[in-house]
Amino acid sequence: MSNELNHRTGVFINDINLKEKICDEDDNNINKKKKIWYKNWIEQYHGDESSIALLLILYFLQGIPLGIIGCIPFILSERNISLTDLSFFSFCSYPFSAKLLWAPIVDSIWIKSIGRRKTWLIPTQLLISLYLVILSIFIDDIIPEEYTHGISVNIKVLTAIFLPLNFLAATQDIAVDGWALTMLSRKNVGLASTCNAIGQYLGVFFGYNMFMFLSSEKYANKFFRDTPSHGGLVPFSSFLSFWGFIFGLVTILVLIFKKEVDNSIEEKKNDEKNEDEENELELGIGETYITLWKIITLKPMWILLLILFTNKFSFAASDNTTAIRLIESGMPKEDLAMMNVFLYPLQIFFPILIGKYIVGKNPLNLFIHAYPLRMFMNIVYSFFLYISSTVIQNGEYPYYVYIMWLVGMLINDSLQITMFLSIMAFFAKISDPKIGGTYMTLLNTITNLGGTMSGTIILIIIDMLTVQNCIDKDSGVTLGECKTSKAHQICVDNGNTCSFIIDGYYLSVALGCIFGVIWLIVLWKPIQNLQKIPRDEWLIFKKKKE
Repeated sequence: MSNELNHRTGVFINDINLKEKICDEDDNNINKKKKIWYKNWIEQYHGDESSIALLLILYFLQGIPLGIIGCIPFILSERNISLTDLSFFSFCSYPFSAKLLWAPIVDSIWIKSIGRRKTWLIPTQLLISLYLVILSIFIDDIIPEEYTHGISVNIKVLTAIFLPLNFLAATQDIAVDGWALTMLSRKNVGLASTCNAIGQYLGVFFGYNMFMFLSSEKYANKFFRDTPSHGGLVPFSSFLSFWGFIFGLVTILVLIFKKEVDNSIEEKKNDEKNEDEENELELGIGETYITLWKIITLKPMWILLLILFTNKFSFAASDNTTAIRLIESGMPKEDLAMMNVFLYPLQIFFPILIGKYIVGKNPLNLFIHAYPLRMFMNIVYSFFLYISSTVIQNGEYPYYVYIMWLVGMLINDSLQITMFLSIMAFFAKISDPKIGGTYMTLLNTITNLGGTMSGTIILIIIDMLTVQNCIDKDSGVTLGECKTSKAHQICVDNGNTCSFIIDGYYLSVALGCIFGVIWLIVLWKPIQNLQKIPRDEWLIFKKKKE
């Protein structure tokens, strides 16, 4: 789930700046605030309590489909699915990375009697509800709960099923993001980003980690059953139908009880004089697409786009396949999911801790200094994977293996967050305030697409480089290749073993590190130079000279 550390993390920068301002106050004021902190809290959020709660719920629901889709590769990895097939399934994640393509339509077309945001939110969530309920009826036929050798999963059908679900979740995200700006009062509009991050993290947790736990036969027998039995506590079909009904219930309640009111209007007039030059323009559909093209054609933008599209390829093999290879080597997917639970507090609180180090004239300095450390973690992960595959006994790992991986994941995620916040701070620095939302969304979209495309490509490369042979169980003679999922199944069904002759994972990690070294050598100076470019060079609407 590491490369599912999405662009939401960057929004904490605003909260960090706010905390820095508070720290600049004198000690007397701070002491007074400590004494009456709860009163300040009540006054600050008064009138927005219900809106904050609703936003948390809506963003929470948004994370559920993302978590469910994130489960699929790990379920399939236990069923001898090839990495090429998994690369095909990775197209399911593209809608969230490319939602900018239809976001202007969602923002510009609505039915007045229903409301600008509810026009899209209500039907989208009802469709998700219906989709999950219908999917729950057929999911056991598509992915049988108990794996049977010889029965393969049709990856194209699976992709065709889950791709629309991600598209609906991405559309719901556009609607909720827009509604948050008017649902909250102007003084609390910054909380939208916090609601987004916390709600979505919790949603992914319940959709991914919680499902892994509830569907685990191992955990069910260990913690909940006196007599061991087959299957987990909750089958996939029941899990899908439950969240389908929850989506429907929440949507109906929102439709009936929540009206669209622009709570930000009250305080706008007071700020107009001071913020007139920085106010964001309201653009139509055509104007938005024209503006996007103008941003892309800015002179300094080409080098930035090159950096955003290519920087994640160095880590693609490690980020996208280490967890899958670890499961293939014998680690239960539910154990891996439970280790990921420890990363959620890090993803929430670590941005706050390092916020002051990324705010300044050169925010990309942290990015380029963390880059070689991330490459080093690629090598560390490869070493960990090799160790893990050699110490497993009777399907169980020693406890130190779990500790080793947990420490490695914490370090790697810390570096990943550092790099991401660094580049988010640079985006905030260069974005044209007249079209801030459009500008930032474009840069985030390019960043996400770069990561998603790198993941898809590397899965194909690893599969191409890997050579596996079917070894006869008695004579040890090579019977043929285990290149495809079908060949792998036939080999195993006959009681033979598929053994690695060449492991494409380790080769791809090495290639990624070589690429990363070349990437740093070539782009180190251009990255430094990007930070020296005057802000006016990044603007679409130039400031008038007095």
